[in-house]
Amino acid sequence: MSFFGVHNHSAEGSNLRLRDSINKIPEMIEYAHSLGHSGICFTEHESITSSLDALKYYDSHKDLEGWEGFKVVLGNEIYLCTEDVTAENKFNNRYPHFILVALNANGHKGIRELSTNAWIKNSFMHVMMRVPTYYSDLEETMVNYKGDIIGSSACLGGALPHRLLQFQDLEKSNPKEYAAIWQSCKDWVTYMNEIFGEGYFFLELQPSHMAEQIYVNHKLIQLSKETNTPYIITTDAHYLKKEDREIHKIFLESQDGDREVDDFYSTTYIMSEEEIHEYMDEYYGSDVVQKGLDNTMLIYEKAEYYKLTKDLDIPYLPLNTDEPDKALYMKYKDKIALLKDFYESEHDCDRHLVREIVAYIDTDEYYRTEEAYEKINECLHYIKDSSEKMKVRWSKYLLQIAIDVQIAWDAGTLVGAGRGSGVGFCLLNILGITQINPLREKTKTYPWRFLNPERASVLDIDIDICGSKRETVIQAMKDTYGEDRVSKVMTLSTEKSRSAILTAARGLKIDNDIAQYISSLIVADRGQLRTLSQMYYGDDDNPPVKEFVAEMDKYPELWEAAQKIEGLVNGVGSHAGGIILVDKPFTDTTALMKTNSGDIITQFDLHMCEDCSLIKVDLLCIDALDKMQAELELLLENGLIEWQGSLKATYEKYLGVYTLEREAENMWRMLWNHKVMSFFQMEKESGVQAVALAKPASVDELATINSVLRLMAQEKGAETPLQKYARFRENIQCWYDEMTEYGLTQEEQDILKDIIGVSFGICEAQEYLVLLTQHPKIGGFSLAWGDRLRKAVAKKKPKEFLQLQEEFFANAKEKNLSENLTNYVWNVLICTQRGYGFNKSHTLAYSIIGLQELNLCYKYNPIYWQTANLIVDSGAIDENAGDSTNYGKMAIAIASVQKEKVKVELPLINSAEFGFKADVDNNRIIFGLKGINGIGDDIVQAIVQNRPFASIEDFAEKMLDTKLITNAKMVQLIKAGCFTELHSIDRKETMDWFLKKYVYSPSEKITMQQFGKMKELEIVPDSLDLPVRMVNFKKYVLDEEGLYEKHIDEGKKVPKRGYHDGYYILDNNSQPFFKEHFTEDSVVKTQGDYYIVSEKLFTKEVDNKIQPLKDWFDNSDTLSLYNEALYGTVWKKHADGTLPSWSMQALSYYDGEHELEHINEELYGVVNFFELPEEPEPYDYYTRYIDGSPRQIPKFKISRIAGTVINADNLHCMVTLLTKYGAVQVKFNKGHYAFYNKQISAKLDPNSDKKTVLEKSWLSRGSKIIVAGIRREDNFRPMVYKDTIYQHTVNRIQEIHEDGTLLLQSERTKVE
Repeated sequence: MSFFGVHNHSAEGSNLRLRDSINKIPEMIEYAHSLGHSGICFTEHESITSSLDALKYYDSHKDLEGWEGFKVVLGNEIYLCTEDVTAENKFNNRYPHFILVALNANGHKGIRELSTNAWIKNSFMHVMMRVPTYYSDLEETMVNYKGDIIGSSACLGGALPHRLLQFQDLEKSNPKEYAAIWQSCKDWVTYMNEIFGEGYFFLELQPSHMAEQIYVNHKLIQLSKETNTPYIITTDAHYLKKEDREIHKIFLESQDGDREVDDFYSTTYIMSEEEIHEYMDEYYGSDVVQKGLDNTMLIYEKAEYYKLTKDLDIPYLPLNTDEPDKALYMKYKDKIALLKDFYESEHDCDRHLVREIVAYIDTDEYYRTEEAYEKINECLHYIKDSSEKMKVRWSKYLLQIAIDVQIAWDAGTLVGAGRGSGVGFCLLNILGITQINPLREKTKTYPWRFLNPERASVLDIDIDICGSKRETVIQAMKDTYGEDRVSKVMTLSTEKSRSAILTAARGLKIDNDIAQYISSLIVADRGQLRTLSQMYYGDDDNPPVKEFVAEMDKYPELWEAAQKIEGLVNGVGSHAGGIILVDKPFTDTTALMKTNSGDIITQFDLHMCEDCSLIKVDLLCIDALDKMQAELELLLENGLIEWQGSLKATYEKYLGVYTLEREAENMWRMLWNHKVMSFFQMEKESGVQAVALAKPASVDELATINSVLRLMAQEKGAETPLQKYARFRENIQCWYDEMTEYGLTQEEQDILKDIIGVSFGICEAQEYLVLLTQHPKIGGFSLAWGDRLRKAVAKKKPKEFLQLQEEFFANAKEKNLSENLTNYVWNVLICTQRGYGFNKSHTLAYSIIGLQELNLCYKYNPIYWQTANLIVDSGAIDENAGDSTNYGKMAIAIASVQKEKVKVELPLINSAEFGFKADVDNNRIIFGLKGINGIGDDIVQAIVQNRPFASIEDFAEKMLDTKLITNAKMVQLIKAGCFTELHSIDRKETMDWFLKKYVYSPSEKITMQQFGKMKELEIVPDSLDLPVRMVNFKKYVLDEEGLYEKHIDEGKKVPKRGYHDGYYILDNNSQPFFKEHFTEDSVVKTQGDYYIVSEKLFTKEVDNKIQPLKDWFDNSDTLSLYNEALYGTVWKKHADGTLPSWSMQALSYYDGEHELEHINEELYGVVNFFELPEEPEPYDYYTRYIDGSPRQIPKFKISRIAGTVINADNLHCMVTLLTKYGAVQVKFNKGHYAFYNKQISAKLDPNSDKKTVLEKSWLSRGSKIIVAGIRREDNFRPMVYKDTIYQHTVNRIQEIHEDGTLLLQSERTKVE
């Protein structure tokens, strides 16, 4: 081996800011090894993101036979810039490339420091994020890392190659000036040798047939000799093999922007030594090339093996360092046995934990019982043993999370009552991390589910907060701990199946409409998109999707490219919840960078961070907390509750877990009767159905339902776990009978009653899996084995589940356990959870959040809760948060409010608030300005700042004349009814005033120049048809293509245009009309049968014939008619439609009648969805062979519903249709959804690439449609049969006539 690949790029590391590489790390390492290279170095574009994965893959191979001596080395390709490369000077900037190679762990730390500095201190946005490393940064940093990092001059994008090319022409044209340039290049090389040290800087040659690269290579060889600096050869690999070049080109061309995709990248792949010689020997000689290859081994020999992974290191930044109160400790030390171990611990965190425990239990009587002391001691036992086993102090972690929770409260957000398995660990409640005392709850939770020595995994406590407050909380953490101690976590976005198709199509210049349609065929299972392979070939669970296969077969080049692109990294983002907190510099473990939006994030993703010793805190956002906080603010504003000095204290008084009403039957009836809008975790139809079926009357029953409703029947068509739960709950004897039928003895039944009696015989929680299999009569398995089973269920690992099943029954046979009991436990109880399972602590905590919502609706007028929902759904929870409006969700909420006979009033410009406002006295909710479609926060704030407005003229002067809002925004405000008090109750009258004053400009006179517009407006009377034809005829005859001769009269002065008269020849179209209506006075000659006419004479005769048209133009009535028609076009563009349609466009709801209120439902077969039976009615059966056997398949009665589309969910193919009876969820199959959702456009002008939209999606918001199908539970499923009277599942309503009839479109527009 004599070649070490120094300069290489992977998709994982180099695609963070733009699409650059299609290389995947495992393939790169494997291929370099197969070529006989001595190793490979990863030098990404200002990123270390690939470092861990590269080392991890190498570690899995380095000890294999044949891999001896092969090395994986890490580096970075930085942008080495002069100090004037700044945001202020961005249009004149260059960003020269420069290679750094880390020779050891210390060198990688230096690279991390440089990268972090470039991203955090120097970066700015110009087209994309620019990340300069200044020469001064390099100098300063390299003082500490000389001998640990190697530098290289990089590709043609480097500073030195650029300078050589920039002054190339001077070498011959001005040798004296070029000599100075050459000296400056030598000086630069000397400077680099000083920074890195002799033998640690290299000049970089690359193989290419490009003239520029050949010239630079020659010059670098010369510089090498003159400065005694070694040169190396690299291939700057962006794709793997030569044959991948076309895919790489497609990938690059998929991104907008003027990029070099041909010559420069023609040789940027991993080459064998032989290929490098083939490219370079003819230009430089074999010996020179071989020396460049051999010199790469100088770097190889210096490079050491090191690891970046580290053992877990929990940060601890205590705000209180006081020791425990000795008196309190003495009071409880004999009651809690392990308290002494922690009190006498050498670790501060252990003693601090004691301080918190004794201080709290001394104030809470529920923790001063023998049972409580025992549970606290159990938790301390788990902490002690797990800490010793994992060699970390878990006391640190718990105390740090407690601090984080308090910071969140102080930052002004509600914090959730609890989440996840930690709810069962009572110390979390004592520390204030959770608000639930597990000892006070009927539902049993278990501390070992959170932490136990047999489950040696990193703890993960998530904190639920208000989404609108997340940034505030993060800033509060930075203010508390230090800006350099807190960072968000990177997420890598990748080319999923859908985006891979769209990316490949863009690169291949395939029509976007086609690409969008094909990508929309990708199916999602439980929110996860299927891969291209699954779609095309199928898998164990699903057959190929025929529509997708058919489309892909039409575009084989798209299919090939998309498969290669799928899985590639294409950008970075910020983790939805993850925050990293450190008590040492970030660069000890990772580097930092920024997203395009300016968020500071780690350069390692979550799993990489964990591998490097970092542990995350998840700040998770849930709407329920935003809604509760919004209602608390409404209640405070209206004097219904009193401020208690802090948000936390106010919350505890009115919504504290143990101040809640739990028993009132009328409260639970509100839930059963759907009086609680968007009830937490039950807002989807499955949740609504679960509540209606099971009718929970306690938080414990609610917790069980929360789990059960997510479980699936084991066989298609069988009783669901939810239905079974409801049956057993209504009559518990049904469960006892089932156990008896399975042959269980009374003793065996009692065992199961003790474990799952609380859930009425349904094994719905993960803890029950462990408890059942631990019981000596059932299995006697350990906690560790139970945890394996839990993970197999939770992580959906079918192979692991089957393996555990074999172990379970083998164990039963070996121990001679009851066959009936073990069969029932596994096949009936445990298999109920197969594929899904919640832990009991989590469902209890989340059910308590539901209980809090229920209390708000029960104790206070529900209109406040409804208003809070609208405030949050409209993104108006915080005027400074900049939250986006969820129009679909908001529209559904408004529909629910209206169903309760609560009026939603229009947003008046002088009184409407940022968000929605409750008016209890009048049983109405005032619409918020933030909720108006297209009206952003900046406009709302400008309106509020300039209020009050004395009149609409005053509003126009303050807002329109100053350009604070545009005409388009004003139209939306008028449609929303904002001026019904300020100007006119009739919105159309207000629109008329605005359009005539600001948009429409009437014409003062009409000339022939406006003839085309007159025709377009169709206002020319039929009596002037002949003059109109004459105008068109003149234009046709005198077209440039008909010009026969440019005639010049002898002896006359030639005018500017170069001739006196134009002679035009008639053709088959014009000759007959000419003969019919014209004299031959203008004919100057003939050619064959065709006249040639004089332009002057022909024009004179035409002008006489169109005189009646001119006379009509001069009529004052014509001017009025023209202006009236012109205004009609302005009105149609800005204000077409009915008032109900205006409301839908601007407000996403109907403030009055539905647009379809008076359609002839009988004529079109339209029915009220809510009156249809929940399961469809069969009217006939047909035979279908399944697996060779005949089956009777029912045919269902087909119904139709009509409504306005208010939301479309592309992932789940679900459309929310607002009918006049209420909102209905319409569930399409993938093919139908893609067909009706696609936009249809075409290139109408053959001379232009611009496309015209011929038809928008039928499923876009505001579209009115009729859908044929069946009701299944709470969804409507579009479908028809061949013999159904409706031939199409969807018809688009184009027009609504006064007599209730409709103009329907049944076919999508076709493009030839």
